[in-house]
Amino acid sequence: MDLENRVIFGGTFDPVHNGHFEIANDILHEFNLSTIYMLPCNIAVHKNVNTTAEHRIKMLTAATEGHPYIKIDDREIKRKGKSYMIDTLKSIKEENKSENIILVIGSDSLNNFHTWKNWLQILQLANIIVAPRNGHKINPCTKISTQITACKDELAKTRHGLIYILRKQYEDISSSYIRDKMSTKTEMKNLINEKVYEIIKTERLYNN
Repeated sequence: MDLENRVIFGGTFDPVHNGHFEIANDILHEFNLSTIYMLPCNIAVHKNVNTTAEHRIKMLTAATEGHPYIKIDDREIKRKGKSYMIDTLKSIKEENKSENIILVIGSDSLNNFHTWKNWLQILQLANIIVAPRNGHKINPCTKISTQITACKDELAKTRHGLIYILRKQYEDISSSYIRDKMSTKTEMKNLINEKVYEIIKTERLYNN
């Protein structure tokens, strides 16, 4: 894929876990990218956030060490207030109008995408890659379904408006699951980065 594509992977990352990195690395390789940006929100609109922006940035920074192709874009945190993707995409376009934007979301986000602020405008500014979870049915509204393409190469040819669903089904491991189930280092070693685990324990996040 052309290097003029900016791929952003938005989320609360509360906490960031190995599933996020599996998706990011798969997209890097499948689309032959040089970089993918993890973009933590400041105040989420569609879900609760349990930790401060500073803690989530600290965890992301620790987790991305040793991953030179995965970088952090903290513009939503710097912008303060509620985080709306439409504002973020406009900000990116203002920096580089020639850059094509690809937004990475989960299948649950695709199903409620029509509730996002100015979602039609989002599709006028970016293409979308969807990472499906095992056991989660993909069922977007009709207007969004018409934008889905089965050909990933189309994303390199079209500047915006397309949605491509990755063929791989990802394990149904969420940040909320980790917050609820965290107890010992042994249980968490396959779910989160060791440095992230230590931050959670040291800072006493999630009542641990």
